[in-house]
Amino acid sequence: MAHLVPILGKFASVAAFATKRHAIHVCEDTLATTIKLENGGVGVANFTFSTAGVKKMSLVVHGTKGTIELTDDTDVKLFNELGESIDISPITSLKANAPGNGLADVEGELSAFYDAVRSERKLGVSTEEAFHHLAFIVAALKSVETEQAVKIEQV
Repeated sequence: MAHLVPILGKFASVAAFATKRHAIHVCEDTLATTIKLENGGVGVANFTFSTAGVKKMSLVVHGTKGTIELTDDTDVKLFNELGESIDISPITSLKANAPGNGLADVEGELSAFYDAVRSERKLGVSTEEAFHHLAFIVAALKSVETEQAVKIEQV
């Protein structure tokens, strides 16, 4: 969520399915979602803990003015509308200024949370953004139960 919302904008609704692939997990370990954005865009986001091989996070956004490809928090590629590679410094400069003490993913989030609690530093996301992230998860789980698209609650 922390990667998706700043790039794509807020989510309006979600349709989701879940499954459990490994008996060791107590609940579903794979969530597949189709998302409608407030700006009218649509896309898919899938979350799993049960894949074989090396785990990675990948995000590909195709827009009318180009494409962003992000793999984990380490590899960024930008392409213009002609498919030509372009300067990635606008994206990498965001990462350089991100909270989390240089750590990525969950480790960075926990480090930023620790700094907020212990040193009264600001979190990397606002209360409204955190609510939106949680509301997406709640709506996705409700969609899994009802097999219907669910509107995401707003603050």
